[in-house]
Amino acid sequence: MSATLTDKWLRRLESDAGGLVRQCRREIVRRRVKILILDTGIDVRNVAFARASSRGLIKRVEDFADPGGDGLDLHGHGTHCAALLCRVAPEAEIYVAKVTRGAGTSSTPDPDLVAKAIKRAVTDWNVDIISLSLGFYENHRDLHDAIKLAYRHNSVIFAASCDNGTSDDITFPAREPGVICIHASNGYGQPLPLNPVPELGKNYTILGEEVESAWCCGPRGKITPAQASITKRRGGTSVATAIAAGVMALVLELAYQSPATQRLGPKALKCLQSYRGMDVVLDKMSKKTGDYRNIVPWTLLKARSDPIVTADYIRYLLEKAR
Repeated sequence: MSATLTDKWLRRLESDAGGLVRQCRREIVRRRVKILILDTGIDVRNVAFARASSRGLIKRVEDFADPGGDGLDLHGHGTHCAALLCRVAPEAEIYVAKVTRGAGTSSTPDPDLVAKAIKRAVTDWNVDIISLSLGFYENHRDLHDAIKLAYRHNSVIFAASCDNGTSDDITFPAREPGVICIHASNGYGQPLPLNPVPELGKNYTILGEEVESAWCCGPRGKITPAQASITKRRGGTSVATAIAAGVMALVLELAYQSPATQRLGPKALKCLQSYRGMDVVLDKMSKKTGDYRNIVPWTLLKARSDPIVTADYIRYLLEKAR
């Protein structure tokens, strides 16, 4: 039942939110949304990435644990989240940073590598959105500094809260000021029991249950067609984070296309690119569910709406929040 609800939710996202943004797409795209995903790497051999790879949308894959390495994902988590981003925001440019140490299922994220990747992405790649489907129980100074750098440069971080229910608090860096914290919900928009206790300003939820996406294809070398098309259903706040980042990328994509850009104006567009601006839009796009706010993308991004009217409404929201 949960898998059916999940699939229905994603189809609606693609038809409604995706349908609106598709109205604005041009053959020549002057500006694309740039998304960084920090995880276990990516397995681009999976057919889920065939379209993005052929169109040059997977811009960079970098292994911060092994400089010069290929960033191949031998765990699966990073591939799953990256494929979700490609599905939700199919026109975005994807930057992948492998920030884990260890092999296969023993891979663990390293906060120092996460910090290095964020600094690189902000200063060299100029990414719009950073998807961080991981967290740490303890604070880390270098990562804290990297988060502040991203905030100042309007590279907005979406981070997973935690998957241990009320047994643990929201992890770092999701609990940091200036970071958009994401919890998980089911296809009905109900919060999942695995979420930690929400905090004020740290209570967004979005789909994160039984989500099917690509998985790693196996060891390096030649693979079979069956391996190349492997998928798995996974859930949790990490999955929800990738979806939330993709949804926000759709909003930015709409804003980056003419004539929506002209209707927004430079001040509103700059605000939309910031943490504050994205938070304003997500708040309006969400519905209160107990102590959480569940993100419902099609409350703002509707296929039958006029993109210009939507852009005018976004500008109104941002001006009202000043």
